[in-house]
Amino acid sequence: MRPAARSLIRSCLALTVPLGLLVACSDPVPAIPRVIIDSQIRPGTNGQQVCGISSREWITIGNFGGVGTAPRPVETDQTEGSGTVTVACSVLAEGEGFRVNASATVSGAEAGTVSITGLFASARVPQQNITVIFSRRDFGRFEQKDCVATYDVNANAGVASGRVWAKVICPKAVSTDNGEKKCETEAQFRFENCEQAAPAAK
Repeated sequence: MRPAARSLIRSCLALTVPLGLLVACSDPVPAIPRVIIDSQIRPGTNGQQVCGISSREWITIGNFGGVGTAPRPVETDQTEGSGTVTVACSVLAEGEGFRVNASATVSGAEAGTVSITGLFASARVPQQNITVIFSRRDFGRFEQKDCVATYDVNANAGVASGRVWAKVICPKAVSTDNGEKKCETEAQFRFENCEQAAPAAK
């Protein structure tokens, strides 16, 4: 091969490799939203007659782990049991806290959804006025707009841009589509890889 040809090839390679790296760096793969959630419904102080549902699990996705067991979060579109998980969440900075809008759904025989919305502060104090919705085909839809969330479930629980981990209790969740029922709902939830910046205006 002539020296001029070798020089031309080296020049092309020198230009091509950095360009490829620049393309890769400018197009990062977005993190996939994932969740761990353990939720229950029970009569609580409302009583069995008012609630109409005995204490039971609502939906469970993943596992919080324990001694010798690592936590197991589940990404959106992954399977859990016989169903598929859907995670939609955003945790956006707002004032001195974070605006949380998160939901976790699992399909299958006992399909259900838990949705949490509200303003969460970083301070480890009870978070007031959190809206929580529990919905299932077999038990209907329960909602309360002044639930209380806490971070005392774990030393690492709390809120930050793109993630939130807390427990929320709603003592007076009202049925919105299945009679005049009132129950207590509870959920420990850990949403991660959530949207952390508002979409840019078009």
